[in-house]
Amino acid sequence: MTAERIGFIGLGSMGLPMAKNLEKAGFALAVYNRTAAKANSFEGTSTICSSVTELVNSSDIIFTMLTNDAAVTEVYDQILDTAVTGKLFADMSTISQQLSVNIASALKAKGAAFIDAP
Repeated sequence: MTAERIGFIGLGSMGLPMAKNLEKAGFALAVYNRTAAKANSFEGTSTICSSVTELVNSSDIIFTMLTNDAAVTEVYDQILDTAVTGKLFADMSTISQQLSVNIASALKAKGAAFIDAP
């Protein structure tokens, strides 16, 4: 049995230390940030992805930690254009309840699971 591959999208002031803790714990980690330079500290230790699609394709469990509804919508629009069947998404962004419900519904329709964990 292989360990789940973890992806982390959003390496800001909260996401960066969370992703670093996953990395330190030894998880196979892929990271992506809309501002690519924020992923530099993962070079040589984790996989730095150049797109949301690349990260989703290489991960089984994807954490998102983004700034607001607009950022989450932008990223999840890209996620929903990707094959997501069987994947688990955990969003830790502070977003509206309605957006969480909409994302959960859209992912469920594509065979993926969603956890809202702000």
